[in-house]
Amino acid sequence: MKLTITLLLLYTGALFSQAPDVIRGQVIDSKTNRPISYVNVGIVNKDIGTVTNNNGDFKIVLNDAITGTDSLKFSMIGYEPIMYSITGFRNTFTGTRNVLVRMKESVLEVDEIIIHGKQFKTKVLGNETE
Repeated sequence: MKLTITLLLLYTGALFSQAPDVIRGQVIDSKTNRPISYVNVGIVNKDIGTVTNNNGDFKIVLNDAITGTDSLKFSMIGYEPIMYSITGFRNTFTGTRNVLVRMKESVLEVDEIIIHGKQFKTKVLGNETE
């Protein structure tokens, strides 16, 4: 009888515990509307994250270790990073099955680079006499 009650309480507790949020979406270029592959998607300063696939699709699980003060960051070389607070992200995309994230291209100008050839010295190794 005690075992039955214990199992029933554990089962009921599992039903009412908060299930982790699973966020699925796609990251696209804001100008071309084409998917962006290999975008980093992760929780800042936590070991939780993923990378978009060839179609720009991602899936990330927001578990109990993530609080409303944490931030979700989308980053890729050549694009401006996007950061959402978890609370803001949930408020913005509540009820959305597939999240669509638009990233803007970031263009950086660098100074001219000049490459000069180098003269190499010839060095003989070993015995020079024949």
